[in-house]
Amino acid sequence: MKIRYLLCFLVPTFVWGCTESPAPLSAPIFDDVSDVVEDVFVPPPTVDILLRVGHFSLSGHFIEKPNEVPVSSDGSWGYVQVAAKLDVPEAFDPDFLRVTFTSDRVEWLATDTLGNTYVFLDEQECLETGLMCNDIVPAASESGYFETGGPFDERLAIANVHCSPTALPYDLTVTAFVIDVSYPLAEIVSEQTYVTINCVQETQDE
Repeated sequence: MKIRYLLCFLVPTFVWGCTESPAPLSAPIFDDVSDVVEDVFVPPPTVDILLRVGHFSLSGHFIEKPNEVPVSSDGSWGYVQVAAKLDVPEAFDPDFLRVTFTSDRVEWLATDTLGNTYVFLDEQECLETGLMCNDIVPAASESGYFETGGPFDERLAIANVHCSPTALPYDLTVTAFVIDVSYPLAEIVSEQTYVTINCVQETQDE
């Protein structure tokens, strides 16, 4: 009989203990706002690039031209220059910036004993001539960010670009990005920027 009374007492107590609502969780308390701010990611500064097509004059002025480069029908090449103008944040020293240029076209050059140069877009076709073949990428180069001097003094990086007569007409996409070579490690500090050059056959009235 005593056991039955004891169970009658324990069962209601157990049910009441399990159904009791837990205390709500309180939000974390920070002694200082800096505890939170320190975890916020701040992206590093980057250099912006503006590409222009044209040629660099002896007076120190870059003269812009249309992106279309005519190539003579006599087999000679057409030439143009691409200038990179940079927007440099104060975190960078312009003297330690380098602009790397490249393009999306690879050519294979073979030169015979008479000095004639033949351009191929496939290495195997070039090797079948029996001549030594060298690959070349139009615009591929690295330029410092130099002061042009003269009355139009500004800082520019310059790349020379050629259009060969092989497979005309075609588009040539030039890519540029900026590298900071200051101590201790060189690193890329810009996004890639592009400009398209149209290599076309020269017309008779040009």
